[in-house]
Amino acid sequence: MMKKLTLLAIAGLLAFSAQAQTTKGTLVLTGKLGYSQSKSKHDRDRNTPRSEFEQYNYTVSPSIGFLIKDKLEIGVAVYRYKLHHEDANYFESNKSTWERRENNKGVSVYARQYKYLTEKLALHGTLSAGISNQVTSYASNTVGQYPYTSIDEHDAILVSGSLSPGITFFASKKLGIQAGLGALTFNHSVTDSFREYTLYNDPPYELQRWEDTYKRNELRFDFSSMHLNFGLSYFIGQ
Repeated sequence: MMKKLTLLAIAGLLAFSAQAQTTKGTLVLTGKLGYSQSKSKHDRDRNTPRSEFEQYNYTVSPSIGFLIKDKLEIGVAVYRYKLHHEDANYFESNKSTWERRENNKGVSVYARQYKYLTEKLALHGTLSAGISNQVTSYASNTVGQYPYTSIDEHDAILVSGSLSPGITFFASKKLGIQAGLGALTFNHSVTDSFREYTLYNDPPYELQRWEDTYKRNELRFDFSSMHLNFGLSYFIGQ
């Protein structure tokens, strides 16, 4: 009898410790971090076309949440993403480069509902809305017999809302490992764009400029593996 009571007590403690993270009054600190870099170089000494490229990007997204009731979390998150990609192509005396830069930052509010599958594993759905600034630029340059330069820049203000599923594994009473896969997203954006380019093969060399502003509404349904992301959450109970 004592052995059975002991086993029941241990089982109860395990269930409590697993789900205590998502009880009312718990503070949740979550951080997502991603970084990648790739590079390729070729021997340019031979008289054949050669190319090389280099790219890096990183994502930083911390958030803070609070459980207003058991298994229901609300919070605020900030987001920063940066990318730099550069290609270079060589042929005889000509060199062409192409560069792309992205710099995105934003803030959002969210509500997240947890649904336990086991004592340590829970599904969650997250509803969020936010605003962000996305700046993308492209630069092309050719040096040689027919030189050419151009610059394109797009500065967008984006208002968005999304619904995304995910799963959380509670590795301990205070630590959760989260995984999310895609989202159903609606975006409304207003973008200011401009382009400058110069052709040097037809004098006089005049600088051309083009400007435009456009609005866009987009509904995206994407749950592919390309949008798989991971994060760590730290639960601070009462």
